[in-house]
Amino acid sequence: MKKIAVIIDSTCYLSKDYIEVNNIEVVSLNVIIEGVSHREVDLVNETVFDSLKANKKVTTAQVAPGLFVDVFNKLIKEGVKDILVFPVSSGISGTY
Repeated sequence: MKKIAVIIDSTCYLSKDYIEVNNIEVVSLNVIIEGVSHREVDLVNETVFDSLKANKKVTTAQVAPGLFVDVFNKLIKEGVKDILVFPVSSGISGTY
């Protein structure tokens, strides 16, 4: 049987439990607050909301292509033959 893997980016917002149970790989977009970059998966929503309420400059940045390459290489080493990737829409991000 072929090994198949699924990769999502952090904009999918699946629960940690669902990700773990289904062995899904997640690559994280970045949230930049006042010039400091944070992986989206490391932040809680309240941090972003509080920053916005405080009129702090909040922006986002797409996933660095190398992060996808790292995950692809890891999965290939694990014997995965097919990889499905579900990034955010090309209409709103360069991550696609």
